[in-house]
Amino acid sequence: MQRASDGVRGSASRALLARALLVRALPRWSVRGERAFLRHLAASLPADAEAPKHVVMLIDSDLGLVRAIASAYPQSSVHVFSVQPVQRRSVLIPPNVRITPAENMSAVHEAMKLLGTISLIVDGLEAGHPLQVPALRELIYHLRSAGTYCIRRMGADVRDVVRRLGALNEEFDLSVREQSSIRAVGAIAQKDPTGPVATRRVAAAAGQIVHVGRSVFIRKRFLHLLKMREEAVTPTFIEHRARTWLHERTLVSGRPFVSRATVRVNRPELARRFSPAFDLPSMKFRSYDFVTCTPRQILSRGNLLLPETFRLSRRRYLKHDFLLDVDARFAQVPGSLKDPPTLRGAYFYLDCEYPSVYGHLLTDMVGRLWGWELARAEDPSVRLLISSRRRDEGRLPGWMLELLTAYGIPESSVTVLDRTSVVERLYSVTPQFVNFAYVDPAVEQTWQRLLDRLVPTSMERTPTKLFVTRPRGTARTCRNADEVEALFAGYGFAVVRPELLPLAQQATLFRNAEVVAGFGGSAMLNTVFGQSPKRKLVLNPASHSAINEYLISSVLGDEIDYVYSDAELAGVPGASRRERYQSPYSVDLDRDGALLRDFARAS
Repeated sequence: MQRASDGVRGSASRALLARALLVRALPRWSVRGERAFLRHLAASLPADAEAPKHVVMLIDSDLGLVRAIASAYPQSSVHVFSVQPVQRRSVLIPPNVRITPAENMSAVHEAMKLLGTISLIVDGLEAGHPLQVPALRELIYHLRSAGTYCIRRMGADVRDVVRRLGALNEEFDLSVREQSSIRAVGAIAQKDPTGPVATRRVAAAAGQIVHVGRSVFIRKRFLHLLKMREEAVTPTFIEHRARTWLHERTLVSGRPFVSRATVRVNRPELARRFSPAFDLPSMKFRSYDFVTCTPRQILSRGNLLLPETFRLSRRRYLKHDFLLDVDARFAQVPGSLKDPPTLRGAYFYLDCEYPSVYGHLLTDMVGRLWGWELARAEDPSVRLLISSRRRDEGRLPGWMLELLTAYGIPESSVTVLDRTSVVERLYSVTPQFVNFAYVDPAVEQTWQRLLDRLVPTSMERTPTKLFVTRPRGTARTCRNADEVEALFAGYGFAVVRPELLPLAQQATLFRNAEVVAGFGGSAMLNTVFGQSPKRKLVLNPASHSAINEYLISSVLGDEIDYVYSDAELAGVPGASRRERYQSPYSVDLDRDGALLRDFARAS
């Protein structure tokens, strides 16, 4: 009979054996007075767990330390990144060592992305090597929580960085003891406004720091997750890291799509926002096993943030408003990912960063509905998975349920994600609509399906000319909205607030309309329910760069005018990027009034 404790005892024995092997390797390599470094490295290796699966080393050309660690951990994969050519003598290189040229830090990151959990990173470069500082700042986030980052010989630059980490460390430790929230740690990191942001972020991740002569050992804290792009999920990635839990198939290969819209802009310098053609990605259907879903569209596994997390997937800097970024590649998930409950069964992923915003339903979410029938073909019992805002207490907006029902997804097939959970089987697809980036013309099939089921055959008569207004006091408030509304009303436009109507009536309004003008925002996105090409005019502050209306028109073949006005917060010191993006504004009727009247008169 085997006892559970037998495995722990055996694991500890193997770790102790590894320590002994490493210490035994000291005389063979320690020819430069660095036995203290090796002894401390041996002592820092875990004595209560399996040997690390992956060890990463950064070296110039010296293989002595590589051989010592590889011999101590024969069952570990030792990944060596060499900044100089290494004289390969296979008889001296253990079989568990893989040496890769380190052309630059990006190449190192790409290689480490394929490895999985990393417990130990060793900087074996010569003191003062120019890669020491960027390696510390960037590579430490690859480590698991409680992993070790050690530098064999510190140069002056990296020593200064480590000194600053230590100076901040006491303050961070106090915060962690008082409140384990990583938001609190991030806030304290901002108290060092004179230092580089990168150093402050590393300080938040650095736990215990131990100096041994010219060496340093940093025990990392917290889990940092690597942001994954759609194009990063390659066959190589799947083979190395995901073949047991990720399966995907390509249904439509990537291709170009030329916009069918005719677009005019009152400010020529902003015309570059509207690409005349789009480079569409391949449309893929994915199946994940046992991935972690956090409300508000955060999907992870291990130390990976999966591509479905990022609705603006083509941005150079992947951003999510509910993640805590540490740099361009890594972020933290608020709250704990430890021991979440498991959702058994199969689910189709339609979660959204902003599940309570109507505009995000019509763009981010409707753009993925095409995968629902594929998921049902895989598993007829599949359920839709989506989260709600915490203050909504697990309830979804009525208009969302109405739209899902119209598509053919009854409320009884919807699961509301109210806490971080591991999902046994999760299906997802590449979105057909991504703001700022592209639209796939195939999304029109989804729009048409919704329209056919929302609008009865015998439609009521509704105005053919609409001016879509917005409630006062919301984001992007137009200060002189009354004047603008009066101008269009004078030319026979019906001034409407669609959000006050049932969804079926909204769809009817926009299906019947021939001309639509209005303030940019969620309500204007109802033009997805239009059938024939229309004339459109969108009013926005110049700081608001969203192009959702144009993407819709690119499919439907509309003529669309954008009239931009000065944003009040543009250039205001202290205004955040988000505040400028949602800035109030006034339509300049002296400058653009004639343009608006010409549009209204010709309609």
